[in-house]
Amino acid sequence: GMPLGVMMDARYISAKRTLTPGDTLVLYTDGITEARDAAGEFLNVEGLDAAINAANPHESQDMLRGALNAVNQLTGEVVSDDRTLLILRICAPTERRDSDEPRHAVVSETAPSADSNARAVSAPPEV
Repeated sequence: GMPLGVMMDARYISAKRTLTPGDTLVLYTDGITEARDAAGEFLNVEGLDAAINAANPHESQDMLRGALNAVNQLTGEVVSDDRTLLILRICAPTERRDSDEPRHAVVSETAPSADSNARAVSAPPEV
């Protein structure tokens, strides 16, 4: 579909969904699914799904690590496009947690500009 914010007058289909305990919501930019290897093969949605589904379904951090490992193995850790990945897992109110600190799994990487080799990364803290 149309990327958000590209055209001010773009029309989008809206929908409502109720997330329940055990559900996982994965939001990502095209830099994740369009990550490619030297031969030009893309990770695509199926590759992202496979990486997330191979992880511990109770830990968003594991899902994030699995997805990022799949991207990095494919690309050789070369960032050629901005990447953002957000994984939200809906927990049951009775799920035991070791602390009251919020847990989150998000990463955002910015591709280096043409005149820089810098790479900005925002990764979740270890939990």
